[in-house]
Amino acid sequence: MELRFWKTKKDIEIPQGVAHPIDRVMFPLPVGDIVQTLQSDRERRFTSILRAIFASGLAETLQGSKTFTLFAPTDKAFAALSTEELSRTVTDKILARELILRHLLPGTLYTNGMRYFQIKDSLLQDKQLTLSKQSGKNHIISI
Repeated sequence: MELRFWKTKKDIEIPQGVAHPIDRVMFPLPVGDIVQTLQSDRERRFTSILRAIFASGLAETLQGSKTFTLFAPTDKAFAALSTEELSRTVTDKILARELILRHLLPGTLYTNGMRYFQIKDSLLQDKQLTLSKQSGKNHIISI
C-alpha cells in the first residue's frame, strides 16, 4: 500500500509543526517487526529512515518483542535536505536517535482506533505528536 499525499491539499503550518494530509496507512501490511516491515518495502521508500534506525542504536529495540508505532517518513520526506544534511541526520547517532524517537510511539496505534484529534507522547522526551482525522483521512502533525 502506498502513501499518497493529497495533491489538492497543502501542508498546514501550525505552531506545533506541519500537518501533512495523507490518504491511508503509510506502509504495507507488517511482515514481522518494524525493521523487517520497512526492509521488505518493494519500492525501497524507507532507506533513509532505516539508515537512521541502525545509526541510532535503536534497531535491536525495534526488532524486539515490545510493540511500537513508528510514523516512518519515506525518502521523499527528506528531499528538501541537502545531501550533506541528510547524511548527517541519518548517520550521526544523536541526530538519528532524535529523529526516530520523535516519530515513535509506545504501543500499537491502528487507524480505525484513532479519534478525530489526539495528542500522543512520542518517545523523545517532552515531544508530542498531534494526530487528527478529518473526513475519514488521517493527518500527522510533526513537531
